[in-house]
Amino acid sequence: RGWFVDNGTIFLLEQWAHWSKVGDGGNQLAKLNYAAVAPGFQSLRRASSSPQISDAVAAEVDRTVATLCQEDPESGRAVCLYFFRRATYQDVARRMNIERRRAAALVKNGIAWISDFLDNPER
Repeated sequence: RGWFVDNGTIFLLEQWAHWSKVGDGGNQLAKLNYAAVAPGFQSLRRASSSPQISDAVAAEVDRTVATLCQEDPESGRAVCLYFFRRATYQDVARRMNIERRRAAALVKNGIAWISDFLDNPER
């Protein structure tokens, strides 16, 4: 699992978001009724350049984010908005109707959760 640490969780999440937008719709979040987590997800899908991670890596990140969305929907939504929309903390706060500081904490906590889960998938 060294590629998760070597490339960095943020890079993986950026590439996963790109993969989800240009992919064939087979990702876990689409199956989770993603519209409930981050409205506008389907409208973000568009054709463009290929992600810089393999489908296997993207699928693992996808499963991890889907797990976060199930276990902590608020952090999951914040992370998804942040990466899918390339949003600022202020944008996330506005969309979630929360304070900017809370949005930043949710995104950071979500990223940390994802990083830990990718490093320790047996948990």
